[in-house]
Amino acid sequence: MQVSMNRRFFLKILSLSSIAAATGVIFSCKSKEKPTVLGSGRIDVHHHILPPDYVTALKRIGITESGGVPFPDWNPQTSLRVMDENEITTAITSISSPGVYFGDISFSRNLARHCNEFSARLVSDYPQRFGSFAVLPLPDVNNMGRS
Repeated sequence: MQVSMNRRFFLKILSLSSIAAATGVIFSCKSKEKPTVLGSGRIDVHHHILPPDYVTALKRIGITESGGVPFPDWNPQTSLRVMDENEITTAITSISSPGVYFGDISFSRNLARHCNEFSARLVSDYPQRFGSFAVLPLPDVNNMGRS
């Protein structure tokens, strides 16, 4: 059987494979059908986190809110409670708005690194509950991965 591989199909499969690798969740996908999760629970792929070092670093440069709303107190336990209340098995995290770039490349790199290290610890501490998208120090694309 030959499967037509367009960009959208490729990205869906790549995303599902990444989530499955990070969480151990098994997906079933037959030709021309939407992928489905086998088993119970939901996967939240838009789960914002606010690492304490991130909030502290932004406060030092005068940023204490996003979109006119003060940063909430965030912690893994509260996040897990909300996930449980909503039958969310696994959350794939990303940094909350406003991101990490505020005009200073060095600051952006350091803040992205701290956020990524926090996320790595979160995934390590709760491997079945959290996965993570990396924070990139945009627009510093020419030096990705360098300190």
